[in-house]
Amino acid sequence: RRNILLTLLASAVLLTGCAEPPPAPPATDTLEAEPLVEQRILEATDAVKADPTSAEAWGRLGEIYDIHRFAEQALVCYEQASKIDPDEWLWPYFSGIVSRESDQAAAVAHFERAID
Repeated sequence: RRNILLTLLASAVLLTGCAEPPPAPPATDTLEAEPLVEQRILEATDAVKADPTSAEAWGRLGEIYDIHRFAEQALVCYEQASKIDPDEWLWPYFSGIVSRESDQAAAVAHFERAID
C-alpha cells in the first residue's frame, strides 16, 4: 500500500513538473500611455501574474489594451484567455473585432470560432 502511495505521489510530482508554464503577460516597459492608462494596465497585469490560469484576468487585460488601442497586446491576451477557456465565445469575438482592420482573414476565423 505504501508503494502505491509513493508511486502516485511521484507521478503527480512528475506530471506537475512537466506542465508548460503559462506565458508572461505582454511587456509594458515599451508602451507609451498616459499615467492613468498605464496604471490600469499594470493593475490588470498584476492580476494576470497573480492568477495566470484565469481566462477572466487575461481577458480583462486584453480589454484594457483593446480599449486604449494596443491591438497587438490585446490579441495576445485574448488568445491566452481563449486557450484557458476554449468554450467562451467572448475572447475569439473580441479577437475578431481587434483583427478586422488589419487582417480580415484572421478576423473571419476568430468570428467563426466565436460562433462555434
